[in-house]
Amino acid sequence: MKYSLTVLVLSSIACIMSGSLASAQGTPNREDAIRQCISQAQGEVPNVSGDPNDPAYSRRLTIYAACMARFGERP
Repeated sequence: MKYSLTVLVLSSIACIMSGSLASAQGTPNREDAIRQCISQAQGEVPNVSGDPNDPAYSRRLTIYAACMARFGERP
């Protein structure tokens, strides 16, 4: 009985850890999405002052957010 409980606990920990590793492996995909979306936003709206009130700044932000959403990522 004690052996069965130990096996159950260890297998549960293994399942949890494998899920953590799978989500950590998704990181390069996010980084690729960020690179591609920044490039797209800068390509479509090249000159931005950095002022949040600038319409070009808002447009670039919108393009970036939409691109990230297409990849299924949070901006």
